[in-house]
Amino acid sequence: MSSKTEPKGFADGVPVYCDFTEIVPTDQVRPNPKNDRFHPPYQIELIGRAISVYGWRAPITISTRSGLVTRGEGRYLAAVDRGWIEVPVDYQHYETEAEELAD
Repeated sequence: MSSKTEPKGFADGVPVYCDFTEIVPTDQVRPNPKNDRFHPPYQIELIGRAISVYGWRAPITISTRSGLVTRGEGRYLAAVDRGWIEVPVDYQHYETEAEELAD
C-alpha cells in the first residue's frame, strides 16, 4: 500500500488534498469587503508558493447566506496572484453577518 495520499481533485492543475464542496472559477469568488484582515504582498506570495508545492490543504470557505468569503481570503488572493482560474471551495451556513465576520 502506498503511503502517498491521492488528491481528491485538481483545481487548475494543482492537487487538492482537503475536503471541499466544489471547484469553482476564481472569478466567481467574492471576498468580503468588510474583512478587516490584511495580507501583505509577501504573505500572498508565500501562500501561493506553499499551495504550488504542497497542493490545496484547506479550501476557501464561502457563506451560503451572502456568497462572500468567510475563511481563506489569503488563499484566494494567492490564487488570483498566480493566475489560477479555479479554486476549491467549501460552503458553510451562517445565521448573521456577524457570524461570517467572526469566522
